[in-house]
Order: sequence, then C-alpha cells, then structure tokens
Amino acid sequence: MDLKQIFDSYNYPILVTNENLEVIFVNSKFSSLYNYEIIIDKIRDYYNDNRENESFTIDIKELRKVFKIVVSKIDDNIVFTLEDRTNLEDFLDKYFTLNSIINQAPFGVIITDIKGNIVFVNYGFEKLSGYTFDEVYGKNPRIWRTDHQNEAFYKNLWDTILSGKEWKGEFVNRKKNGELYVDESIIFPLFDEEGEIVEFCAIKQDITELKRLERNLIQNEKLVAMGRFVHNIAHDMKNILTGIYSLTDYLRARVDDSNPDKKIIEQIHKYVEVLKNFTYSLKNLGKTDSYGITEVNLCSFIKEITSFYNRLVGKNIKFTIKFNKCCDLYINQNHLEQILLNLIVNAKDAITEKFGTKSGGEIVIGTDIVDENVIIFVADNGKGIPPEIVEKVFSLSFTTKEEGTGVGLTIVKNIVENYEGKIEVESKEGVGTTFKIILPVSSCKREIVCE
Repeated sequence: MDLKQIFDSYNYPILVTNENLEVIFVNSKFSSLYNYEIIIDKIRDYYNDNRENESFTIDIKELRKVFKIVVSKIDDNIVFTLEDRTNLEDFLDKYFTLNSIINQAPFGVIITDIKGNIVFVNYGFEKLSGYTFDEVYGKNPRIWRTDHQNEAFYKNLWDTILSGKEWKGEFVNRKKNGELYVDESIIFPLFDEEGEIVEFCAIKQDITELKRLERNLIQNEKLVAMGRFVHNIAHDMKNILTGIYSLTDYLRARVDDSNPDKKIIEQIHKYVEVLKNFTYSLKNLGKTDSYGITEVNLCSFIKEITSFYNRLVGKNIKFTIKFNKCCDLYINQNHLEQILLNLIVNAKDAITEKFGTKSGGEIVIGTDIVDENVIIFVADNGKGIPPEIVEKVFSLSFTTKEEGTGVGLTIVKNIVENYEGKIEVESKEGVGTTFKIILPVSSCKREIVCE
C-alpha cells in the first residue's frame, strides 16, 4: 500500500505539499471539505510566516470553520493534518461567555459537591461575603453560619434538595469581617446524564437593605397608628394643662417675689410647660415640624436645663457638664428640651435601678464637634442595657419599665431625624449607657467657647 492509499484511509483531512507549499496530494476527506481551496490558501498564508510551528489553529470566517493543524515532514514533503475544532471552539466560546456572565452577575453563586463542600464561587459571592475562592474552596458553608437558623431549618433545606427539589429561603449569615447580613437564596441540585445528583448550586441575593427598609416601613406604620391613637388623648391633656398653666400664670402675677411660695409656683409653672411640650410631641408623633426654629446658645441652654432638672432627678444623683466644643444651634428650643428631658429621665431611672436611694449615680451631659457633626451626649453610670435589646430601644411601644409607654425614645429619634441627624446608643450592662445626638454641622450658626 503506497502513501496515498494510507492517507486516504485516515479519518482526518490531509494536505501534502512540497517545501514551496505547492500541492502534491489531498486525501478524500480533505477534498470533501467545502471550498477546500480557501483552506489551502489560509494554510499557505499562515505557514509561510510560521514555519517553525509544529501545530497551529486557523479560523476561516468566510467558511465559519476552525481547524487545528498538525505539521509533520516526510522526506521533502510537508504533511498538514486537519482537525475540525469548530464545534469545540463554539462550545468554549459559549463556556467562557457564560463563565464571564456568572462571574460578573450582581448576585452570589456557590456550587458544592454532594457533601456540601464548596467547589466554585463567583465574584458576586466574594463581594457579598468578603471571602475569596481560595479561602472557601473545599470548605463547608457552615463557616459563615450563625445561630439565627436552627437545626430544623437546615434539616428542611437538605431534605428538600436531596429529594431533587428546589429550596427557597433566607439566611442571616456572617461576613468575613464579622458583620451580619441577610441573603435570599435559591438552592437546587445539579444532575448527571443518568439523573443522579452530583452537585448543588446556590444563588444568593443580599437583601439586608431591603429588610431594613421593611422594618422602617413597619415602624412608620406603627407611628401612624400610635399617632391616631394618642391624638385625641393629647388634645384633652393639652386643654387641661392649658387651664393649669393659666392658673399658675395668675398666681405668679398675684404672689409677691418675697413670698417663699413664689419659687414653688414658678417650678409648677415650668413643669406644666414641659408637659405641654410633651403633649405637643405626642400629637405630632411622626410629623416633621420646622416651626419655631431659633438660634439657641447650646452652652447656656444645657446649663439652664441641668439646673432645672437637678430637682427632678434627686439629690443622690450628681450632674456633670462636659463641654469639649460647642456652638449656637439652629433648632426649636422645645424640641431640644424634649430630647434632653427623655434622655435625662431614662438616665435617672437606670441609675435608680442600680443604686436605689444610695448616692453614687452620675449623669454627664456634654457637647462636641467632630467630623462635621455637632454631638450632644447624655451618659449615665446606671445598670446599662442588655446587648440583645440595645437595637430595640427606639422601637415604638418597646419598654423595659413596668409603667413605661415606649414612646419617649421614639419621639427623640423622630425629632432628631427631622433635623437630618441621628441618635446612637452605647451601653454595657452594669456599667452605664451613653446616648449621642448627632446633628449636621450646618445646624450651627457659629462655634462658641463655653465657660
């Protein structure tokens, strides 16, 4: 059998040329190719400039064909053996396109083996969790697990996906930096050609912000409901207090300054005024009110309010004022008084629960200006707030006091946010609590020195 017969028996297209790339022979597989003359021209064009290559790939766009070509030499002849890679190249192109889409998707993708060990994560997951692929490869997703899901939760998940079904649900997981986040997940099995489960795929979407917005919506709905409920009561209270206020005004005018009862009448008058403001806050719970904004000297106001509330908290509690930096503040004075009243009363109650009637309790009120923010803080050395309820203290109707209403801190938070500010709380059980009112520095007219 001569060389031509051998090449004709091959299942691959073969082209044989001399050193000048003149065609000597093509086998039947090669001659059956559509427009094979174009293929020969492409081979010549490439090989003329790349004679050192033992193999190369040509993409013939006009024929929509891709060939891998292996070069060998027999005597003075050059043998080009072609392998059609068109379908493979299409597959690889689609594979890399799909891989690129998965990696650039704005959600997390995790693939695990049948035992739950991670074999793939995309960039979206790395961004979501803070873990890289190298850090989680071969590990179980329990590394970011929290106690928010119990064993029954995970049993239901595994029972579902092992039965070949899709599971949908939410996780509270922990990022690499320790931060908690909520993800909405779809987990489903991947099957082989025999229908056996070989892997599991999870698609995860970060819904932490959505959950926060949902909580705010519920909170706002509660505020509206509470506002409707208290409006009528507050209206009646205001009428009663207006009558008492008028009577104390009458007594103030009738009683001479030398009369020892004059100070008591003045105190009653002031307390009634505070109650009127509190009633106003109840009536306007959840509403924005810019009426009555004036320039308030923060130093003088805090000194005055501290002197006034010193009687309210009792002699066994020490008041301390701490001014770091201060300013004249644009604010409704009644709003500022309402904020401090609620925080001071809470501080007094926390100290009383810890010390009883004994001395040792202290309330510190102060101000500072830090990073373009005006800060007003009220700190106490009372019993502190348990860590599991710190985030709940601003929730409407939430209270730990037997006779509490759960309204005070909600009013404070609402007032502060109306001034585009925020309120923060830091607390340690048995040590004390600090509330910080943080307002934008734009609320300041000018910085002042407090003496």
